[in-house]
Amino acid sequence: MCTVNIKVDDATMRRINPNLTNREMINKWLQQKVDAMIESYSNDAATPPLSYERSEMMAVCDQRMDDIISGRSSTIPNEEG
Repeated sequence: MCTVNIKVDDATMRRINPNLTNREMINKWLQQKVDAMIESYSNDAATPPLSYERSEMMAVCDQRMDDIISGRSSTIPNEEG
């Protein structure tokens, strides 16, 4: 866990949320927002790039098999892969 210091304008914070009337309330509110942002980023990072839904992946596999069967593509021997 790390601690950071940031500066925010109290008046702007009260315009965002009128309940943010003191430092403790602002700290608590900002911590919740930062936690949610980090959680969102970590969820995004958990999804690998080029991931497919099942139906999309089946269509890709079907197309690749059609290409191999028709001779438009070839396979690589296991020893080379």
